[in-house]
Amino acid sequence: MPLIKWLSVCLLFLCSNAVVSSDFATVVDEPFLSFYNQSGLVKLYETDREGIYQSNVGIELFLNKRIIVETKKHYFSQLNETQGVSKIQILAELEHTQIVLLTAKAELFIQVFNSLKNELNVVQVQPDFAIVKESSFNKQIQEQPFKLDAITLKDLPLSSCSSPTSKRIAIIDDGFNFEHPLLSDLDFILAYDADKRATSKMFQQNGHASMVTATIAQQLSDDQSPVTAQYIALQQSSTLTSAMILAFSISQKMNAHIINTSWTLPFLSDFLSKVIDHGLVNGGVDFVVVSAGNHSQPACEFNHLAKIKGVTIVGAHTTEGAISGFSNYGKCVDIYAPEKVVLNHKKGTLKALGTSAAAAMVSGELARLLSCGLTKAQIHKKLKT
Repeated sequence: MPLIKWLSVCLLFLCSNAVVSSDFATVVDEPFLSFYNQSGLVKLYETDREGIYQSNVGIELFLNKRIIVETKKHYFSQLNETQGVSKIQILAELEHTQIVLLTAKAELFIQVFNSLKNELNVVQVQPDFAIVKESSFNKQIQEQPFKLDAITLKDLPLSSCSSPTSKRIAIIDDGFNFEHPLLSDLDFILAYDADKRATSKMFQQNGHASMVTATIAQQLSDDQSPVTAQYIALQQSSTLTSAMILAFSISQKMNAHIINTSWTLPFLSDFLSKVIDHGLVNGGVDFVVVSAGNHSQPACEFNHLAKIKGVTIVGAHTTEGAISGFSNYGKCVDIYAPEKVVLNHKKGTLKALGTSAAAAMVSGELARLLSCGLTKAQIHKKLKT
């Protein structure tokens, strides 16, 4: 074979191999699934752990292979007939749209997901996901405490009044025990398990939710003129987007004036953001109170619930008046409250520590202010000073 012809054959072989290699690289980098969130494209890649996916935004997500869809309201009947869908549930009603949870047949999950993205009556599609906690999310205690950079609980304008009215407080949390002495006399008008989707008042745990609820109740009663409240207990142990949406949606349907939660979310679904925003703007919710988190990091970065306008983010401070060493901090924190609370009951006392306890104290005090006749606007004005 002439040298020139031989070189041409080799070059053709090398080029062919280069194309194959390029195609292989593309296949390897192909995401399992992608969706838009906060105007950016989130790509999910399979890992060696079942149900766990790595993302291009630095957060690992767990998928339960269900699909959350925001659609125009008139489209529900057609959505119910979507090929490959075995179950459908409305999670929340917004002003012009609704958020729906779809269960697709396992083998058709990706096919249904991709087809929904192309429907004209579909506003947005995401997988139902939960955040997988990462090692970088562990608590890191500050070596030097920071000075307070927001108002404190004692700066709120009123502590008591002569003729308070009862308000409704929803607690979205895990670990309710309705038989605990601190909770047994409270007026619970609803108990709902957002994870298991069953109404029940059989939660029997001495957990985080019991501490939060008792702290709110004590903040209301710890005065010469105690304020009563009705409580909505929303049991939730996961960070599944569908469960969080459902918990907030039920809170709104139950006409909650205040919603208290201790979630710390480093990644926030657009759907959850829309539901919370709708509740604050159109759903009759006066305050959504969220703990800043106990990671000694900027709250803006570690808790994206702070990005929702109107959400009240609460940090913790020490008795000396500095930000607690464990508390998240920064410009996204609206108010600080004491890091410790002592809960009293007939059989003894319980002590609570953390931004969850601080947020519960703020929820109780905001309920008091509303009960005493202050408006949402008046209180917000003080919070934002």
